[in-house]
Amino acid sequence: MEFEIFSDGEGSQSVEMIERGRKGVYKVVISEACAHWFGKVLCEASYVKVELAGKVWRFTDVQNPVLVTTMKNRWGELIKFNMTMGR
Repeated sequence: MEFEIFSDGEGSQSVEMIERGRKGVYKVVISEACAHWFGKVLCEASYVKVELAGKVWRFTDVQNPVLVTTMKNRWGELIKFNMTMGR
């Protein structure tokens, strides 16, 4: 996962999250507030020593809801980031 920070020149920032996978490159732009929230989620998920599979975090970024869930598969535990774009 890569993160790029962009400034609008008026003191506001946005963050582009980039994931490069076997099936392509996926990008999403989130607000600075959502980036801070996602950082806290990552810290909590990596710090807690209990079973996290099935834990859910929600955040509404500007007008796009974000849902982060933890799950397990045959390769281990993972965090899934879902953002519903536009309405």
